[in-house]
Amino acid sequence: MRSQEFMAQQSIVIVGGGFAGVACGRRLRSLFSPSQARIVVFSEENYMVFQPLLAEVAGSSILPEAAATPLRVALPGVECRREKVVDIDLASNELVFESFEGLKKTLRYNQVVIACSSGINFAAVPGMADHALPFRTVADAVALRAQISQQLERAAVSDSPDQRCFFLTFAAIGGGFSGVEVAGEINDVLKAVEKFYPTIHPEEASVILIHSRDQLLPEVSPSLRDFTHRKMEANGVKIVLNQRVKLVTAEGVTISDGTLFKAATVVGTASTAALPFVERMKASKDKGRLKTDPDMRLTGYKNAWAIGDCALVMNAFDDQPAQPTGQLAERQGKQCAANLYAVLNNQPTKPFYFKPLGMLCAIGGHNAVAEMMGFKLSGFFHLVDLAHCLFDEIAQPLPKSESRHGLDLGTPLLPRHHRRQDRHRQPHPRRLFHLRLLDLQER
Repeated sequence: MRSQEFMAQQSIVIVGGGFAGVACGRRLRSLFSPSQARIVVFSEENYMVFQPLLAEVAGSSILPEAAATPLRVALPGVECRREKVVDIDLASNELVFESFEGLKKTLRYNQVVIACSSGINFAAVPGMADHALPFRTVADAVALRAQISQQLERAAVSDSPDQRCFFLTFAAIGGGFSGVEVAGEINDVLKAVEKFYPTIHPEEASVILIHSRDQLLPEVSPSLRDFTHRKMEANGVKIVLNQRVKLVTAEGVTISDGTLFKAATVVGTASTAALPFVERMKASKDKGRLKTDPDMRLTGYKNAWAIGDCALVMNAFDDQPAQPTGQLAERQGKQCAANLYAVLNNQPTKPFYFKPLGMLCAIGGHNAVAEMMGFKLSGFFHLVDLAHCLFDEIAQPLPKSESRHGLDLGTPLLPRHHRRQDRHRQPHPRRLFHLRLLDLQER
């Protein structure tokens, strides 16, 4: 039953437009009428990105629109703003943001939900900010796609074998999901486009994956880590373990034992850090993540909540910190909204509880590893279809018939080596309109 006893319209602010923030905003809008609550979402991008598909975007397997959904489409009835959040004053219930004109402005709130992602800490490694490509947004994936294309073109016209090898060497830093996915996808691209570049010899192209731990993918079981390592090496990816990156230059990557890997392209996926305004917040933190109570309220506060990557949320299912994955963030968003609604109705809140459905990761060569519902799976997967199904279920606000596939709205930067095609369905006009709402900076 909806509350009918609010003294005044509540101002609810959500910071972050990822899975957690969008799920929270949508659930709040369904619980509160517009007269009961003004709901505002701040996000510097006007779209929500599905991270597992970014590698597919970088490799031209899919188009950028297939990995994102516009926030204004996902959040009907919610006020979406792209201004940058600068500070949150928890004591005075004020959010400070920077307008498009560069002016500092404030917005008072009754409830605030901090649901932002973490950033890549490029300052942790000398030279990384100047010479490495980040890999977190759709714009990052498109920039990497352009870089791959450029290096192929440069190598194709070079008369020097050493130069060709340099242009065609790609180094990925970080052996988590993003690092493994992007290294596997780049390796697939280099193999698949060989026939389009007759002046390039296959042995001149290489992909290096550098990880500071002794195994890749620490999030999955040891047997799947071993499978990942074997398959990626069999596909030609050079894997370097137990080594930290000490320096990144225009020449390449230097690791802790002093070895220099010459590479024209370096992709950084490791070393995350809290966003600046989160670091400045006067709240309890654990390794940069905001500590929360069992119901996801910020520890020590009654009207501030934290969910998603920026928050340390305990999962009552196993009494362990919830992993920063899309499925958990989405469930946190829904439960947070329900708890916020309960608080405003003087009802008890519930601790976050969710049994993870599993996880999967593409490792290149049309292979993937997965843990789903207690089963450990590895081998050949049509992962893009599976990931699209999951994305539709979690993120897309439109009927499946309208939102199932990405549309070919642009010219690819790389040859179509294995792009998904929908040969049986014409683009739906409504879907086409929604996709054109995306304001991608790289276009």
